[in-house]
Amino acid sequence: MDIITGVLNGSITPDTPPFENYPCEKTMERWQSWLLLNLIFINGYLKSVGIRLFAMGIALAYSVSNLVEDLKQRNRRRWMKIIIRAVYNTGGSLEPYRDPSG
Repeated sequence: MDIITGVLNGSITPDTPPFENYPCEKTMERWQSWLLLNLIFINGYLKSVGIRLFAMGIALAYSVSNLVEDLKQRNRRRWMKIIIRAVYNTGGSLEPYRDPSG
């Protein structure tokens, strides 16, 4: 999970030692695409959890802020774990990555 989070944070790139060979550049691109595919869903889940479980108020539902980016800034190393827990522990799911080329 730490490698995936590092790739999604931008702190691990194909040129970062010792990650030149693993994960491959295509895998890193797939992880980035997966995040973009699910970004709207993740933000919705985070808002729902904030309202239902943490009584953050209905205004959160109408907020245009990107909660994923906020979470990345506040929890640089743990943001992905927090998202996965919030989504799956509340009965949600995310879309798997599907290669558009088939």
